[in-house]
Amino acid sequence: MELQELKSAWKSVEPHISRQDYHDDMLKGFIDTKTSLLRRIYISMAFTILGLLLFATSILWAPSLLPIWWIVALCGLLVIGIFAELYLAKLVKRIEFESCTHSQILDSVIRIKVYYRDIELWISGGAVILFGVLSFSPSFFNIWDMALVWGLLVLGLGLEFVWYKKNTRYINQLKKWTK
Repeated sequence: MELQELKSAWKSVEPHISRQDYHDDMLKGFIDTKTSLLRRIYISMAFTILGLLLFATSILWAPSLLPIWWIVALCGLLVIGIFAELYLAKLVKRIEFESCTHSQILDSVIRIKVYYRDIELWISGGAVILFGVLSFSPSFFNIWDMALVWGLLVLGLGLEFVWYKKNTRYINQLKKWTK
């Protein structure tokens, strides 16, 4: 008896439920997540470009502080980082929630996560190698300079790890768009 009443009540309410509005609202939230992730990638790219400009012009404002080959190596690493971030932004932009199936979105998110992890590891590894060699170069045999370089390196890698974890959280939200 109660089951029949529940069925009849549900049948009277069902035509008034707009599932499309709910779906659109849900998609809007995940499109906002995609926009937030893209915004974070662009902010990261802006900092990378700023670092590139500072290193490239360091000959003008800090002459003889770093050897030319160090400036070229660091600028090269930053240029590689900029291109990697551009490709990452392209991968995120390719996700279309409205037209892709859940498995296609999941494949895209997995590809983005693997690519993002790889670029973080390679760029961070390159920075560790460059700054490690820099701290043992003849111009940095002063213990305070070495401590400064390694301290800034540890600080930079720590901040990069926090940034990486936050971006990974945004990427994980993209793959849960149907729940």
